[in-house]
Amino acid sequence: FAYVNTFPWDTSDCTTAATNATENCCSALRSLFGIGLSNHLHKNKTFYFPTLQSSISCLNDFQSHLSSLNIKQTFSTCLTSPDEFVANPSSCAGIMTVSDWIKTVGPSPVFESSCDGDLGMAVNARLVSLNQNSTKCFQFTAIYAAGIINSFGPEDVETADCILAVSISKPGALVGTIVVLGGILIYRRCSFKRKESQLHKDYVKNVKDRVLPNTGAKWFRIDELDEATKGFSQQNLIGQGGFGVVYKGTLSDGTVVAVKKMTSLDTEADNDFVNEAEIISKIRHRNLLPLRGFWATSDSVNGTERIAGTYGYVAPEYALYGQLTEKSDVYSFGI
Repeated sequence: FAYVNTFPWDTSDCTTAATNATENCCSALRSLFGIGLSNHLHKNKTFYFPTLQSSISCLNDFQSHLSSLNIKQTFSTCLTSPDEFVANPSSCAGIMTVSDWIKTVGPSPVFESSCDGDLGMAVNARLVSLNQNSTKCFQFTAIYAAGIINSFGPEDVETADCILAVSISKPGALVGTIVVLGGILIYRRCSFKRKESQLHKDYVKNVKDRVLPNTGAKWFRIDELDEATKGFSQQNLIGQGGFGVVYKGTLSDGTVVAVKKMTSLDTEADNDFVNEAEIISKIRHRNLLPLRGFWATSDSVNGTERIAGTYGYVAPEYALYGQLTEKSDVYSFGI
């Protein structure tokens, strides 16, 4: 019970002179004692202590740590009887160990990922329905969640606050909240980046598998297209429409190409892009240049951005008159 001296629990309930101070202090101490019970369950796989003597020994140890904090309340006066924390099959549907719990409730109860009191009540109701004389099922539920299910352990500030209802002192609560929020943000950021990277890899593989074998096209590097279009310079802008922007480019071998940067980033556009690429690679027309290749990259917001490197289309009006219209982009959609 050394955590009593180091855990940032709010001692004010046991140090104020309010009329209901004893009741509030007993409630706070029961929650605080729950951390010890959860630690005991985690280590020994039993919910309560095996004998009355071992229970008394633990209660005395708990009390000694309270006294070192100048807590005047005697915890034993908060208990209904000296053997309250002694293992007894009548406490909760015959459950005394972790193995008993798993046999009765199962290894993955519904409240694992939540701190919703209604879920705890649902498990409690289920256990009590098995034995109407059960009186400790809700406490067992909380102890099991804090000591076995929760990966951070019962001495984690958020675990103690959420599951065991331990009142946290304001400085401790603030630090705990900052740490938890920081951890959540880091986890979400890393998770998002991993997901984004995987989406990009899946997309690239899909395009390569579906298009390259059928078209003989090349998979360009972004630096090749960037150099060819002089950094996608506005001076090289040929036209812009509802599906993308087209730039004039010159490859390292001197080949003049048209590079279309797609702006539609949804899944439908992915399929349209692949299908149209296959079609245009098979079409032979005096106003259409051959398909040369592709390039794709991840986009931090929408997931995937496709730059269709050197798609090589020329709409008839541009080929004949050097002019672009809105119809030009319709003509060139997806190629």
